[in-house]
Amino acid sequence: LAGQNLWLLVIDTRGINDGVTFIGTNNEVGAALAAKYLCDTLAAGSEVAILQGLISQSTGQARAEGSKKGLTDCGLKVVAEQTAEWDRAKGLSVTENILAGNPNIKGIFGSNDNMALGAVEAVKAAARTDITIVGFDANPDAAAAVLAGDMAATIAQAPGNMGGYGIQALVDLKAGKTLDAWIDTGTVLVTKDNADAYK
Repeated sequence: LAGQNLWLLVIDTRGINDGVTFIGTNNEVGAALAAKYLCDTLAAGSEVAILQGLISQSTGQARAEGSKKGLTDCGLKVVAEQTAEWDRAKGLSVTENILAGNPNIKGIFGSNDNMALGAVEAVKAAARTDITIVGFDANPDAAAAVLAGDMAATIAQAPGNMGGYGIQALVDLKAGKTLDAWIDTGTVLVTKDNADAYK
């Protein structure tokens, strides 16, 4: 590659390479947005749970940390944090266990929609109508669940921005510009007001 210009970018999943720009979702900020929704919806001091993804992954870590900080900072009480490994069936079984041990739970944050939808099934099976569930990813099933009133909200990423910002970054690099270490592509709170756009 002698004599050639070489530009490196990482898009969508953050790596650990120094000097390489990451273009993608700030998962900690997105999880904090979910936490804010629960904070705005539930009474101070309410008990809540976090369904974690794989904590060995940067995405799982960021969503766990962002949600816990947001929930505790606003005065909610995190009484359970358990991994359901991004899986819907595990989200169901873990939520069943959480509900059994914490009957006063009022809110659940699922670090992705699969786990949140599993939580929906567990909450329905327990005949609980007083639990607010928020997911992350705004996949079509989650959007439908929000519209049906089974989930209160989810967090959408912006894959279109990832592609667009990635192309712009290459143009900027070719022009000799310096890029930020992290270009956040944004997150959006999805509720009944805008869930139609994510079905």
